[in-house]
Amino acid sequence: MRLSYVRFLSGGRSNGSDNRYNKEKMDPFNYEDFIPIFIDMYREMPYLWQVNHPFYNNKPKRKTALDQLLEFVKPVIPTSPI
Repeated sequence: MRLSYVRFLSGGRSNGSDNRYNKEKMDPFNYEDFIPIFIDMYREMPYLWQVNHPFYNNKPKRKTALDQLLEFVKPVIPTSPI
């Protein structure tokens, strides 16, 4: 999973010469691997969605996980909040 995540982030992205706010670039559905990789990452963090998980109520652990998801989303949707 991590290999596809790294490949997704490094593949085909230019370094600032294009318009970062272009609607086509911000649309996560234009990246065929974005949604499946995001879902896989979310599934690997059961303490975000499984209410019986021991860390479900651990706010620092959940915040760290949400920050990791946000780090993945930011290159595709720069204005995304947590």
